[in-house]
Amino acid sequence: MNEPELPDPFEDPALRDALDKLTDTPPRDPRAAERGKAAFLTQAEAARAGQAMAKRESARARRRLLRLSLAATGAFILGGAAVTLVAQASRPNDALYSVKLLSEEARLALTFDERAQLDLLIEFSNRRLDELQTTSDRAAQRSVILRLEWQVNRAAEIAVRIGNVDAGVAASLQRLRDRAERARRAIQQPEGTPTP
Repeated sequence: MNEPELPDPFEDPALRDALDKLTDTPPRDPRAAERGKAAFLTQAEAARAGQAMAKRESARARRRLLRLSLAATGAFILGGAAVTLVAQASRPNDALYSVKLLSEEARLALTFDERAQLDLLIEFSNRRLDELQTTSDRAAQRSVILRLEWQVNRAAEIAVRIGNVDAGVAASLQRLRDRAERARRAIQQPEGTPTP
């Protein structure tokens, strides 16, 4: 079996005419090449300068944003500290009373030494007793007494756990318990009935 011979593509007259029309490209003018190279380098340098400027602007914008963020964070912290400080003088029906209680809870949560926790709970319990003296609203008094009883009970638990508490602390806890019980009985009585 013989394979059929393929025609030589260069023998095709149309292809030969098309190839004949192609001519050699003359060498590039060296001055034109230099001008092209100079234009390219100028554009590349401008692009590099533009990128550098964009990076500087981006860095400035980031620094500006960082300064603004730090200023906002500082204002938030200072504002929060100021509100917390003002809230310490609030009473149970005041708008900032919940901030006062939250700051006490945070302080207690961030105190890891049980003796220091005991001291804080006694301090907070005394605050609750002072608040009961100045609050005539029965609902507010009930809320204060509930918190007072919780704080006194927690203090007593800590005192039992650490064991070696001085007589002054034990006496303070007993006085707090007694006063909390008297306050509870006082608000449970109908108004106008004398306290026993």
